[in-house]
Amino acid sequence: MKATTLILTIIFGIMYRLSADEQTIDVHALNNFVIKDAKYSVYNPPVKIQGKYKNIADAKCLTPELLMESAESANSQEWINYNWLPDTKVNKVTPKQLKYRSSLDKNLYYNELQSKLTFSYNGVPSAIVKFYFVENGVKTILSSTFMQKKENRWYKAVVPMDLLNLVLVVQRIKPHIMLLLIANNRKEMHSDFLKNLSERIRKSPSGFIDMDLLYNESKNLITKKDYRNYLLICDKSFPDKKVK
Repeated sequence: MKATTLILTIIFGIMYRLSADEQTIDVHALNNFVIKDAKYSVYNPPVKIQGKYKNIADAKCLTPELLMESAESANSQEWINYNWLPDTKVNKVTPKQLKYRSSLDKNLYYNELQSKLTFSYNGVPSAIVKFYFVENGVKTILSSTFMQKKENRWYKAVVPMDLLNLVLVVQRIKPHIMLLLIANNRKEMHSDFLKNLSERIRKSPSGFIDMDLLYNESKNLITKKDYRNYLLICDKSFPDKKVK
């Protein structure tokens, strides 16, 4: 799996390490969400999550990707609960819904991972994974999952209120645009709008990215005729349109 990755570190600066499989850029962003040690990754090519596990004992959830596999494989309420942090109030799924889900062709119905942001939130390893629901071989809805690592495994978790804007930034903005903005890679920015946007989100004296500003800018982008060059639309604050 080829991955394009940005690591957000404490010291402001940019460092490129290129190889056949990976590109890594170190840069610092100003965070208002109490997060540290953030790393942004793009799955290239996207990763298919098709529910390969046959039983709950096989689902170890040692990485965010393996937790996604476990969630897609779940065929019982016990398994669904297993994927969430203990004491989380999990929605109940009916036997009829579980049976229907199990009957679907996993080659046509699956999740396709697009990007991932990993970070430490209040000292707890956390991640936001952006993915498509693929139904009958067609990408339909774009979504994201917030998860946290506790006792050496990953769990789905409810998004804390002070992380909602960050989740929406990761979910709305196209992965390659996020890469350009975080790295401030102006050479690859092919529009004055994007260059100006990169400047606007760095209003702090340090020049670090302000994620709250980026969130507000992502909302304003919907007014542009070419907003689909920058955004992937999937949440209710935008017009109800399916992503092709």
